[in-house]
Amino acid sequence: MPVYSNHPTFLMNLALTAAGVISIYSLVIWLRIIMTWMRSPSFQAFSASPFFRFIASITDPYLRLFSGVKFLKLRRIDLTPLMALLALNLARSILTLFGNTGILTLGMVLALLIRMLWQSLFNPAFIFFLILLIIRLVFCYRRTPNSSNYVMILDSALGWLFNGIQRRFYKDRIVPDRTLVIASLVALLVTWAVSFLLVILLANLVTRIPF
Repeated sequence: MPVYSNHPTFLMNLALTAAGVISIYSLVIWLRIIMTWMRSPSFQAFSASPFFRFIASITDPYLRLFSGVKFLKLRRIDLTPLMALLALNLARSILTLFGNTGILTLGMVLALLIRMLWQSLFNPAFIFFLILLIIRLVFCYRRTPNSSNYVMILDSALGWLFNGIQRRFYKDRIVPDRTLVIASLVALLVTWAVSFLLVILLANLVTRIPF
């Protein structure tokens, strides 16, 4: 059932206030994350300050809730803080939606979740690999003595895509790397466009859920 209230103005204002608090808390978590990246000697002294301990005391308990998500802990990168921020962003979006409309349904929440996952995870990933492919394509046309190291780094990051294109379109064939990069670029753009349309259609579809 949709969420309504006999006192919509009060609850809507309360929801907007809570959304504002979550926005501030998200900024504090970003500050905590940035603090963990600093390793200078001067920062080591700062980390013992009351301010740093206060920031850690109000953020670490929440961040630890996501520390058990093992698949987000890569070899050198811990993505669990990103998941924690995404959860806060979803909560803030739900509260903002209710605060502005006074209505909340399961369909509206699902639509928010779908759009948030696209905007926060999948779309940035597409853009990231698109930039890498464009840089790799530039190296296909402009080779320099120092470019081989960069090409190796790019190929290691894009190998999964190149291998997939090779198996799908050029199986048992040897093709120039330029052809493989261009085909990968086209495939990525087509995949992005199709995914974008599917996200819009799916979000509009689940919004119609009447409860």
